[in-house]
Amino acid sequence: PSSELQSAQGAAEAPQIRITHPFHPLRGARFPFVVTKSLWGEDRVTVQRPDGTAWSIPVGWTDLLPPDPAVKAGRGRAPFRLEDLLRLAEFVADRSRA
Repeated sequence: PSSELQSAQGAAEAPQIRITHPFHPLRGARFPFVVTKSLWGEDRVTVQRPDGTAWSIPVGWTDLLPPDPAVKAGRGRAPFRLEDLLRLAEFVADRSRA
């Protein structure tokens, strides 16, 4: 099957999704929205690249959802979320036992 997307609306009329992940090399870039769905156990958004191919990225890396309240309240002062730090601590503890 072809990875090219066919759109009845056309890419110019599709809503635009912006990459917001702070470390993604395409942060700030906008792409036409195609669909959201759960893939590989997480919510992902599929966008259309300039060459017409589909690209799926985690929804949390885009402006599709409202910002995380903890990030918004921290106004950029905290580079890590508590949830991520707890997962990191768990990972390090597991590796220490191995």
